[in-house]
Amino acid sequence: MKVEEAYKKSIETVLNWIQTTVNPRKTQGVTTESSGLYLQESWSDASDTMIVYSAINGQSLNMVMSCGDSSFIPVRPSGFAILPDGNNGGGGSLLTIGLQMLQTGHQTAKLLIESVETVNNLMTCTIQKIKDALGVA
Repeated sequence: MKVEEAYKKSIETVLNWIQTTVNPRKTQGVTTESSGLYLQESWSDASDTMIVYSAINGQSLNMVMSCGDSSFIPVRPSGFAILPDGNNGGGGSLLTIGLQMLQTGHQTAKLLIESVETVNNLMTCTIQKIKDALGVA
């Protein structure tokens, strides 16, 4: 199998797995949004794969679907991109993750440490789930 074909097959596996099993809202007890729906955009070709998502509540979604004003709806996109490493024979990939989380309350040292731990846990779990979907050790 050519590298491009293997890469495309791997990416299709990740996309299918994410669409059926990954819930970006709740990962190992970490909740990034309290409830709602997700807007998601995904793209895949030979050069890269990208998945971007953002929580949106049902009322806002209904307003947008009814041609209402969407300018007031807060969108905090998160997501990831998988790119081939450029080595034609290596079959490696580069994973880039971007997350946005709403920080509430006053900034204190304790809150800051908890936020860092939350982001670290979320990113670690996200990376592991992507690796599991690709069958990478």
